[in-house]
Amino acid sequence: MELHHPLESSNNRSKALEIQDKSNINQYNLNPIQQSAVSLMQSDLKYLFTVIKNVDTDASNYIPSLFPYIGVVIDGVEDWIKSFNNSSKVKIETPLFTVGEQRYYEELRGSIKLWCSSYSSMYSSLQNAYNASDAYFSSVCKPIAKKWRLL
Repeated sequence: MELHHPLESSNNRSKALEIQDKSNINQYNLNPIQQSAVSLMQSDLKYLFTVIKNVDTDASNYIPSLFPYIGVVIDGVEDWIKSFNNSSKVKIETPLFTVGEQRYYEELRGSIKLWCSSYSSMYSSLQNAYNASDAYFSSVCKPIAKKWRLL
C-alpha cells in the first residue's frame, strides 16, 4: 500500500482553516493541566513551523531527521483533541484524521527505528534496496537501450 501525504487528498483542510479562525482556546474553560498541555502543543507546532519554514532544503537534510518528531507531535495533538472531546461537554470542532492520514503519521512516528539501527545493518539494508532497484530498472531500460542502439 502506498502512502500519500495527507494534505494531498484531504478536502477538510479548508474547513479546518475556517474553524481555526473562529476558534479561541480560551472558550473551553480548560483546567491548569489542560492549559499546560495546550501551551506545550502550541510550542511544538510553532517550533516545527519555524524549522520547516526557514530551513534551506538544498543545503540540509534536517527535515527528514525531524520526521519521527513530526509524527509524534501531530499524532499526539490529534489524540489529545479526541481525549478532550471524549471527556468534555464542550467539543473542539476540528476535522480528525482519515484512516490514510492516521497511517501516514504513524509511519512518520515509526521512522525513528531507522535512526536506531547500526551502521552495518542500515548499510546492508540500503545496499539490498539499491540492488533490487538497479535490477528492476536495468531490466526495464535494457530493451529500450538496445532498440535505440545505445548498448
